[in-house]
Amino acid sequence: MMVDDQPMTMRLLQAFLEDAGYKNFVTTARPTEAMSLLLEERPDVVLLDLNMPEVSGFDILAQVRAHPDVQHIPVLMLTASDDAASKLQALELGATDFLAKPVNSSELALRLRNTLAAKAHQDRLRYYDALTDLPNRSMLLDQLSDCLSRAQRTGKSGALLHIDLDRFNKFNDSFGLEAGDRLLRTIARRLIGCLREGDEVCRVELHDEHSMVSRLGGDEFVIVLPSLHARDNATTVAERVLETVSEPISWGLNEVIVTPSIGILIFPEQADDIEMLLRNVALATARAKQLGRNRYEMYSSQSETHLATETSLESELHQAIERDELEMYLQPKVDVATGRVKGAEALLRWQHPLRGLIGPDVFIPLAEETGLIVPFGNWILRTACEQLARWGEAGWDGLTISVNVASLQLKGGNLLDEVGSILSATGVDPSRLTLELTESAIFENAEANIKILSMIRSLGVRLSLDDFGTGFSSLSYLQQLPIHELKIDRSFIMTIESEMDEAPVVAAIIAMAWRLGLQIVVEGIENEAQLNYIERHQCDTYQGFLFAKPMPQNEFFKKLRPEDLLPVSGGNMLAGSAATVPHVGRGAAAASGGRLLVIDDDPSIGRLVTTLLEEDGILVMTAHTGSVGLALARERRFDLVLLDIGLPDADGFSLCRQLCADAATQDVPVIFLTARETAGDEARGLGEGAIDFIRKPVQPDILRVRVRNHLELKMQRDRLMRMSNVDVLTGTR
Repeated sequence: MMVDDQPMTMRLLQAFLEDAGYKNFVTTARPTEAMSLLLEERPDVVLLDLNMPEVSGFDILAQVRAHPDVQHIPVLMLTASDDAASKLQALELGATDFLAKPVNSSELALRLRNTLAAKAHQDRLRYYDALTDLPNRSMLLDQLSDCLSRAQRTGKSGALLHIDLDRFNKFNDSFGLEAGDRLLRTIARRLIGCLREGDEVCRVELHDEHSMVSRLGGDEFVIVLPSLHARDNATTVAERVLETVSEPISWGLNEVIVTPSIGILIFPEQADDIEMLLRNVALATARAKQLGRNRYEMYSSQSETHLATETSLESELHQAIERDELEMYLQPKVDVATGRVKGAEALLRWQHPLRGLIGPDVFIPLAEETGLIVPFGNWILRTACEQLARWGEAGWDGLTISVNVASLQLKGGNLLDEVGSILSATGVDPSRLTLELTESAIFENAEANIKILSMIRSLGVRLSLDDFGTGFSSLSYLQQLPIHELKIDRSFIMTIESEMDEAPVVAAIIAMAWRLGLQIVVEGIENEAQLNYIERHQCDTYQGFLFAKPMPQNEFFKKLRPEDLLPVSGGNMLAGSAATVPHVGRGAAAASGGRLLVIDDDPSIGRLVTTLLEEDGILVMTAHTGSVGLALARERRFDLVLLDIGLPDADGFSLCRQLCADAATQDVPVIFLTARETAGDEARGLGEGAIDFIRKPVQPDILRVRVRNHLELKMQRDRLMRMSNVDVLTGTR
């Protein structure tokens, strides 16, 4: 832009600059109009004559530097005066440089080039985020102002998308601030990629590749669509953002999934100034988070109502414990083999005096954000143990209860003391209590949390890894976790609707859990096809609406008959421990499947059996001593045991007798392996309860056929036993 009361001077300067390659000139010979023209055009640089009538260059320069919208534009003063005082005054007012009249064309081109280069660098610092290289909040506000003015002028609607990453602070806590910065850069690149060619977006001043999306600050990003052909253009972009941002990110040995919550606002209909626009779109984002995250929400007038309701709920939530408004619901956990209840999962509910029963999807996120989840978690832990104590007094001292543990309870460092104190106060057998923790909770501070969990396990408490596969999956840490069971999330099983459906991820998780010696619990079982699937894959426990929905704790026994509970053994029903629960095995699928335990001090036998049988889908676990083998047999659910007669620490006959007499293993067939030719061994073995003998050295074909045949016979027997179990609520099993 050039301001000079001599039009001839401006024409001459423009000719010089056009020869140097410059374009897009704005000129005025009326100094009184200079400021309004500058505010309208927003040029990159101003060439300003110092001495003009009516309004001097000093006056215009002072106005420029005083106006926040244009105060950073460089101004080159043109003057024929050599007066040092005038130059000093101009510099004090903020002049960028001087050019003497008559202007030398080469000097003009060089000074202008240097000025624009410096301005470009300053703009980069002023308007771009140093971490992601995206336009920052300042640039966004400028562009929103332009877009909003254009929309109001043309009558065309635009849209604003506000993107907030879900649980980003947890990621920072888990992996560190540097990793958080890397993640933000990755998300920035993904957002840029979301906006394909043809998307109408608000372009920034330099029209570069980052002009489509801005970083508002922290883990918040903004996309501006200045002109919509239809309102669903905005939701189309939002759906693309949800899909792209949520794709897994490889992080060393970990795989991380970060999801966004998105608010959408249409302007100028839903906001006619910048402050209201940003406020309202943030309300829409808050509503998306309130409804479960990883989704988008359009702004509506109800967004404010919902926010006010949430604020009121948050205030009332602080008084829920002292007002005795919390309730414990129980959902039965069912033994897959017998169809009988072995325990329950404790679930927190809020009985509001005016709003009625409030579900966990509403108040648990609030409790996590406010830190109330810690006292709530302690409350349900104590309530669950008190219920276990009452059950024990009534003779049901084998029923177990699982309690969910929040990440804040681990982070606080008092979980070990709290568990120990509650167990001591209630006198409950620790093995009847299971704590369920998610991957994300454990891996926020993996090494420290593993130490805490190991100490809790040493108390005798059982530990379960909940929602496996849905969070920060780390196979390297999985082997280090001191857990007893793996809980498969319902999202992996919900696609099974018929007997023909398969769930390969579930099968892989089951096989891995088996190899790690973990019990397998499946949640969300809602139809017979799903139940049959987990039976075929030999899971241990399930829960879901197929058997029963969560129910108030005082209704647990009212809705269950005695025959729906696992039978009492020796006067006490010891459900929940594979070492003491009477076991009814399920056998293998026809010609394949099943769980086999090999107890033999010769490692080559275990390797041979594994090689021969795993191709048939038979899962093999080995033990090299009698004591380890007996412990495994009691802890895990096997369909067949191959037992060496001559073990270094135990007599095979004695061990067979123990297996056949123990309630946990008495229904598991035993086949003896022996290289001895001692007369009477076979008769003695059969007398102790074995069903067959296989001679060493083992002939592979004979071993394979005999194992498969015995598994098939066991499957038929188990099928007949299962037919006698009828579900109390559905009447189908």
